[in-house]
Amino acid sequence: MCDIPAMQNAGAELAQVAHDAASSAGVVLNAATADCFTATLGGGAYLNGRRISVSSIDEPARALVGT
Repeated sequence: MCDIPAMQNAGAELAQVAHDAASSAGVVLNAATADCFTATLGGGAYLNGRRISVSSIDEPARALVGT
C-alpha cells in the first residue's frame, strides 16, 4: 500500500502535484485492490514500488485500451 498516511484509509484517490502550471508528480490509490500507482515527471511510473512502462505494441488492432 502507499506510504502516504493520509491515503491509508481512502477509497479511490488521486493526488497531483503541480509546479509552474505543469504536473510534476501523481499518485493513484485503488483501495479495492491496494494498488498504488505513482509517477514523477522525468522519473518514470511505478505500481506498488515496481517500475512499469508502456507496451511496445504499435498496431491499434492488437492493443487493449481502457479508461
